[in-house]
Amino acid sequence: MRIETIGEIKHRLFNDHISDSSIVRDVQRMEEFNFYDSTKLNTLIRHAESASPRLSLFNEFLSCNVLSQVINTKTLPKYKGGIFAVSSDHIIKESFDIEHKMWFNYHDTLQPAQMEEVRVDVDEAKNALIQGYYFLKHKDTGKKLIFGIDFIDGWMTGYLAIYTNESNVKLGSELMNDILKWSVKNNFLKNKKIDANGRFLNVDKITMDEIILKDELKRRITSGTIDMFKNMDIYKKNNISLKRGILMEGEPGTGKTLTAKALCNQIDSTFIWITADDIKYPEHVSQIYDMARELAPTIVLFEDIDYIGKDRERGEGSFDKITGELLNQLDGIQSNDGIITLASSNYPKALDKALRNRPGRFDIRIRFELPDANLRGKMLTKFFGNANIQSLDMNHAIEKTKGYTGAYIKELVVATKMLSITNSSINNDGIAIIRKEHFDEALQEIENSRKLDE
Repeated sequence: MRIETIGEIKHRLFNDHISDSSIVRDVQRMEEFNFYDSTKLNTLIRHAESASPRLSLFNEFLSCNVLSQVINTKTLPKYKGGIFAVSSDHIIKESFDIEHKMWFNYHDTLQPAQMEEVRVDVDEAKNALIQGYYFLKHKDTGKKLIFGIDFIDGWMTGYLAIYTNESNVKLGSELMNDILKWSVKNNFLKNKKIDANGRFLNVDKITMDEIILKDELKRRITSGTIDMFKNMDIYKKNNISLKRGILMEGEPGTGKTLTAKALCNQIDSTFIWITADDIKYPEHVSQIYDMARELAPTIVLFEDIDYIGKDRERGEGSFDKITGELLNQLDGIQSNDGIITLASSNYPKALDKALRNRPGRFDIRIRFELPDANLRGKMLTKFFGNANIQSLDMNHAIEKTKGYTGAYIKELVVATKMLSITNSSINNDGIAIIRKEHFDEALQEIENSRKLDE
């Protein structure tokens, strides 16, 4: 590596192109060449401060210069932004007065600090700083610190930073440690229903009992999820790993997503719902599992995993790396104790073989078949609800819906009710009276829609 000459260093020290990042390097080189003159060093610092309003303001508040300013930084994944914003505000306000708040962007332009209503539950929020600096003064000692947070501008991460002079380093470290400890002890994401970014979900209220599926299928799913978490202590006593992978496969509309919603409602532990849009890079997969481990016991649901765990033999570039990372996270070096991975697939043959045919990743594969006559009858009865179906031949309806998914049967019933209402086939209470001609017309509309995919 080429080392600058003394003349080159002198020239750069006294021109107008000094950046913060070069200061430490310059000082080291000055020492190496016995060029450590206090007048020149002060000139260097003044140039740096004049080029950076943020640096100048920080130094003035902390009563130090850039060489005696100490920064304690913690880089964190984006999903932790809310918990650390709330944690920081809580801890800071216990012991410090906030004298100023502001933000400097990456061009050193002064802007207002950004406060936000951070969700701490589905229907509860707290106001906290998510991008900006607090200029702090300790309530008892009067010592000064600057606290910084940014969970907006980063790509996949955010950060916390505490700036101090050399005398207050210990106080800054204590503040950072207190924030980190509080965030772990009071992590409001634990035992909640969230997405890949840690946002709370409001899932449709439905239970396994309300879903019309074969009893054996329900039993297998319940055994590997709800029952497993309820009996964790017994599983441990019997040396059964609290790690499971369940792949739900079948045509679209056969009840996979509905089953996932029911589990989400009935599980008292953390539930993380992942869609294909949440995963663009391999790092997204690793962050999801880091979150799952931190919040365990956890169910991680990959909805439509076909778009995530694609077969690597097809050579689809970045998806190969995503699939590789998913395989690694499911059954790699890190422990997944207390994590159940649940996934739905419409096209399981499109999945990588190491995903679909490997115990330790997906231990259980459950096929959601098209409903048989018995299930179709139950679905029709449930979906028609309080509608008057005395004029409808139920056996005719069951026969005509052969080969239909549950989703198509529901749509058929809705269309039939709408036609009944349009044709004023209602009773005095406004309840639909279902007639065969309404059912057959709706059936024809559904058939025409299905043929569009042929």
